[in-house]
Amino acid sequence: MVFLLRARAKSARLPPFSSLGLLQTAAIGDTVLMSAVLPDIRRSFPNARITLFCGSSNHQMARLLPDVDEVVPLPINSPLAAVRLLRSKRVDVLCDFGPWPRLNAICSALSGARFLIGFRTPGEHRHYVYDRAVEHSARVHELENQRALVRALGVESRSLPHLSAEGPLPKALSPKAFVVFHLWPAGYRSYLKEWPESYWLELAESVGPLGYDIVLTGGTSDRERAEEISAKLTARANRRVLDLCGETTLAETIRVLKDAAAVVSVNTGIVHLAAAVEAAVISLNGPTNAARWGPVGPRSISINAAGSDCGYLNLGFEYAGHRDDCMAAIKPDLVFETLVRLLRSETDQDSQATG
Repeated sequence: MVFLLRARAKSARLPPFSSLGLLQTAAIGDTVLMSAVLPDIRRSFPNARITLFCGSSNHQMARLLPDVDEVVPLPINSPLAAVRLLRSKRVDVLCDFGPWPRLNAICSALSGARFLIGFRTPGEHRHYVYDRAVEHSARVHELENQRALVRALGVESRSLPHLSAEGPLPKALSPKAFVVFHLWPAGYRSYLKEWPESYWLELAESVGPLGYDIVLTGGTSDRERAEEISAKLTARANRRVLDLCGETTLAETIRVLKDAAAVVSVNTGIVHLAAAVEAAVISLNGPTNAARWGPVGPRSISINAAGSDCGYLNLGFEYAGHRDDCMAAIKPDLVFETLVRLLRSETDQDSQATG
């Protein structure tokens, strides 16, 4: 279908425009990274109306992004309805941030926009519809790919991801008195990005004597497993464990991350949220390539599985022919040592700030 649309008449030059559409239908982490390029787009086009078209999985995150005039969730599982909604907004220029979904390319081609920008991703054969196709690289962080994309608009982006933590902190918590554990990733074959439960229990046993409570974050789908492990964590840590899975809004979760003494998480959207509010965060990367998808922030640390045959994920589905035990190669003692150093540096910074 994308190939058939290649005959669409294309423009060589970016025309003057008053409305700009941004298409990002993917996961939370990809959407968080957009918080770096959006302020730079706004500074370059202060009078343009910017509309962000999102999907069902990231619309809550999209509503928290800065410098967007309107957020429009698309019924992406109903392509005809999505195209009709896209066309109704009558954007002059549409910039597709999706690196691989061909449905994005089809919707772009049929959007009615006068100029289309999108990625040329090796092997995906989706770039034919764009007036300006930008090379998507597996050798750089996804933020750098997004910066390359907006460069096609004439925008030089150097900002870091940034979100405001405006939600309330749950009354049961005190700032900097707890460490967040985020156990469960999302996406295709996400179980291969989970850290072994026994490792979380061992880490909790080490964290408990430090005097920090433990907070579990996650979605409603994580509730059952969270209930099972929270009692085990409490017993091992001998500290209070507060299970917030499915109990907080996204804005409230962001506040929890901001006010945590530290966040330890598998590589998923939470590490990007934590980094964007400048939280102290440790990302555990097994099959995930940290150079492509690690958190970007001033207090972010990535711990990678040992061995050159891990860290192989690029777009998130390249598991075939690779190890499935990479997360087990990240040992709890290394994570704890890293956490202690991070907590110590946070304490030293606080002392200097109040000294």
